[in-house]
Amino acid sequence: MKKMATALLLCSCFIFSAHAQLRTAIAGGPHISSVPGNSSPQWDSLNYKYSSRTGFHIGILAETHLFNSNDLYFQTGMHYTNKGRRFSTSFDSSSAGITKVTGSQFVNYMEIPLNIVFKKDIGKKSRFIFGGGPYASFLFSGRESKSVYYSNGNIDATENTSLKVPRSSGKYKNIDFGVNALAGVEFGKLFITANFSKGLTQFYTANTNTGSFKNQVLGATIGFYLNKDKKREAAKRDRDSDGVPDINDECPRIKGSATAKGCPDQDADGVPDKDDNCPNIAGKAARNGCPVPDNDKDGVDNDEDKCPDVAGVKANNGCPDIDAGIRSELDRFAKRIQFKYKSTVLSKKSKGELDEIVKILRGNTHLNVLIEGYTSSDGNGRNHITLSQRRAQSVKEYLEANGIMSKRLKAVGLGDTKPLNGNKTEAERALNRRVELKITSN
Repeated sequence: MKKMATALLLCSCFIFSAHAQLRTAIAGGPHISSVPGNSSPQWDSLNYKYSSRTGFHIGILAETHLFNSNDLYFQTGMHYTNKGRRFSTSFDSSSAGITKVTGSQFVNYMEIPLNIVFKKDIGKKSRFIFGGGPYASFLFSGRESKSVYYSNGNIDATENTSLKVPRSSGKYKNIDFGVNALAGVEFGKLFITANFSKGLTQFYTANTNTGSFKNQVLGATIGFYLNKDKKREAAKRDRDSDGVPDINDECPRIKGSATAKGCPDQDADGVPDKDDNCPNIAGKAARNGCPVPDNDKDGVDNDEDKCPDVAGVKANNGCPDIDAGIRSELDRFAKRIQFKYKSTVLSKKSKGELDEIVKILRGNTHLNVLIEGYTSSDGNGRNHITLSQRRAQSVKEYLEANGIMSKRLKAVGLGDTKPLNGNKTEAERALNRRVELKITSN
């Protein structure tokens, strides 16, 4: 026990000095160890019955957060643990006068686990824990014993406590590897877990038997953390109880709003009062918490209103709804704007129709015009797009020359893509050489 205490003391000093930033705990508990499978130490030819060994483990645990997560941890440490098994056999009669043989294979290790552990909140101060990983065990001490009981009352006992020797037949290995798993509950600094471990390597090499010699342990652990989980507490701390953790709260001592980063926000516009130039009126962050002006009082802010000086409707982006009568009148005049074959020159009649359109647009400054130019299908089709674009452009230029702002007009050429008829007669083709005006809002 003195050697064990010294080793644990050195281990704890190492962890505290080299890893002072880790969360550390003292942990230990009872367990049952066994060596499953059909194997025999083969000291003799007896057929033994094997049983488990009741033991304990105790040591230091250290953990740190993984990947900046508040729930995922890497755990390691070092603990002293008992492993091995007992064996025995009895005889009703024996020519040698033997009535019973008992013995043990007790091995004690300093074990280092390397676990990934996940912790899930199940209450304000409690968390469910589960995880696992590999481990490495270093042979610390052990005892190999056998007692033979004779019918005359004599006992022949042998014992070997020097198990740490170079690897060879009939000897114990100094290093053992395996995997382990754990699950339990954490209450603040206290935690309780159930533990299971399984050896992956043979801890003993028998003289004549090639069976399995792998440790297995099932037990429980109770532990107490020596320091706080500062990262998790920082992420959970909320001094003003406003639902915004202090780590994200720009006003950690004043109850505020989550949308305002934990600061007071009287108008609930997401802009903290301390940054809000209009704290009692809901506004926008881009305007320092003040509302966007609405010059025409139509309920559409100037930032979204395409007709900020003319009252309109929201469905039309703040512009007046397009009157069906105006649309019909413009369509009537536009249908009379036609061109001669291969011509882009406006006739005197077409200019007269456009003068009427100018009057309508001057009286309705919220309207825009999309000018679409078309051709008939005869002639060289490769030139139709260019010709139709020039026709639409000539109309645009005429409207601009008569006081309609260029930004309200857009000209496109669509060639012979939308004929009004079958293009079979000259009269039909003449109707297709046209310009159409489509009304849109600003």
